[in-house]
Amino acid sequence: MARQESFERGARVVVRLDGRRVGGRVSRVLSPRRYRIVTDQNRRLEVTRRQVTRGRDDVLILETRLDPALDSRRQSGKFLREFLDSYGVRALYERVHTKKDLEHFLGRAKRSPNIPYVHFVAHGSVKGRSRLRLTIEDLDLRREAGIFKGLDGKLLIFSACDIGADRAAMRRILEFSRARAIIGYEKEIDDPYSYLAESLLYGLIFDSKLSPQEIVKRVRGALRQVRIRRTISARELHCPLVSYPP
Repeated sequence: MARQESFERGARVVVRLDGRRVGGRVSRVLSPRRYRIVTDQNRRLEVTRRQVTRGRDDVLILETRLDPALDSRRQSGKFLREFLDSYGVRALYERVHTKKDLEHFLGRAKRSPNIPYVHFVAHGSVKGRSRLRLTIEDLDLRREAGIFKGLDGKLLIFSACDIGADRAAMRRILEFSRARAIIGYEKEIDDPYSYLAESLLYGLIFDSKLSPQEIVKRVRGALRQVRIRRTISARELHCPLVSYPP
């Protein structure tokens, strides 16, 4: 008979619970056959070894076309995939051009306990109404927040200008999704700034046990300390990275 794998404290696991597979982490090893687990939905469970399998920290990256030109090579996904690979984290990358594309891949994330992180890369706008600008159409983040429903316990990261300033939209997405937290930007940013900010962000996500709120606080402090501007023309050194709940 094959020997069952054991899990250490902090290990990413998947638990079979009431006919469902739920992602979480080992909070305490009670014995070689019993564990305490905190699920992504913040449920605290005591389970047997037979209920647990090894999980993954996959990041689903959903990116729109950032430039209209078909020969444009501008994209964040390539950078993020290579950076995450250095941590041994699998980055799942898809292009999303329409709301139906977005809905399809969010559905995949909702069903997988191995995708605790969903990263959106798009242009954002809060002029008139808060929008995530997909390649072909815009997503109204207030009226259409229901598209995020069911992302329970996941961390949502929006690499998009401005939309983090719309507190009502962020709260609405948080309410529908029941996400662990939402991270975004409340002002315009350029590509180099997002690469730096998100490298620090993921570094702390995978190298610490800090809350998303504390991680954002530390990244903001680090970027202010090194005096990096969010765009070439920005005068202030304020870091526009924000989290919900704050």
